[in-house]
Formats: sequence, C-alpha cells, structure tokens
Amino acid sequence: MRECRKIVNYSKPVIGIVGAGTVGNALRKAFEGRCEMLISDPILGAQSVSLCSLVPLCQVIFIAVPTPSKAGGDADLHVFSEVIAELAAALRLGPDACPVLCIKSAVPPDAISRLQRSYPHIRLVVSPEFLREASPVDDMLAMRSLVLGGNDRDCEVVADLFHEHSNITGEMRTSVLPDAVSAAFLKYQENAFLA
Repeated sequence: MRECRKIVNYSKPVIGIVGAGTVGNALRKAFEGRCEMLISDPILGAQSVSLCSLVPLCQVIFIAVPTPSKAGGDADLHVFSEVIAELAAALRLGPDACPVLCIKSAVPPDAISRLQRSYPHIRLVVSPEFLREASPVDDMLAMRSLVLGGNDRDCEVVADLFHEHSNITGEMRTSVLPDAVSAAFLKYQENAFLA
C-alpha cells in the first residue's frame, strides 16, 4: 500500500475512490487534475491506498465496487459490505475525520436502509450512476443530471465537488432526494425499466 501523506496536495479537494473498475475509472477521469485522488482497489496492488488511510484524508469517499447479480437475481453485496464495515470502523477510530461516503455502486434500497441502521455515525449519500457500458467515461464527462440522496448538508458537499471541481462539461442539474434509500430506489427502478 502507498503511504498517503506523501502524495496529498491540500490545495485541491482530496477524494477517495474505492473500486478501480468501470465506475471508479469514470470517476477518476471526472476529477483528474481537479482533485487529489486516492484510489483503493486490490487490483492495483502496491498502487492501492488502504481503506482506513482514506478516512482521515478525504472530504468524500466514493464507493464504486461491483455488486453483480447472484444466480437467484439478488445483488452480491459481500465486497460492498466489507468495504463499508472497514470504513465505518475507521470512522469510529478517528472521530475528527468525517468524510461523506458517496455510494455509486448499485445497491438495493433495503441494503441502504440496513446500512443506515447498522452505522448511524457515517455520513452517507447515494448518487446512482447512469452510465452506458459502452461509453462510461464519455457519459460521466457529459453528465447532465446529478442525483443525490441523503441529508442536505452531505448532498451539498458532493454536489459542490461535482460542480466546482470536476471535468464535467456543460450544464448539470442536481436533484436532491429526501434520503439515501430514495436514491437507491431510483437506480433500481431504472434498471428494472431498462431490463
């Protein structure tokens, strides 16, 4: 794992991205050059930053881990659950650090509800992504609608990051839903419609 403190440039917002797959890469491109990025994913080997290192350094930590469908159709949340548990534990150890955890992974609404009950101390925003598999980076950079669900203060942190510190071009409308569960439901509603 890379030592974080040596690479952080505090003149830019510091964000964490957990997951270096399709969505994580699109996020990286969206903030490249505009934010200091710390990326955590085992696939990166020595270039990966540990999850607990992200907590004291980042304003926002994006969770973009895979949640593939299991044979029965349910989402496989084991990686997501492990990531959240580790970040939540790190948040308990460092009460001075309180980054917003912004979930970009497709997570069922009931799992978001359980997460909120299990970890009431975390600042949680769900921001569903609407990226096409064939062009995720182009879709992210041309995003016209940012959907956020969570409390107003935490949603404002994420919205400001996208509006003030991203490479997204053009006019982007922000829709803030009343809670994280509603945003997760919106993503699942769209997935069901497009299936």
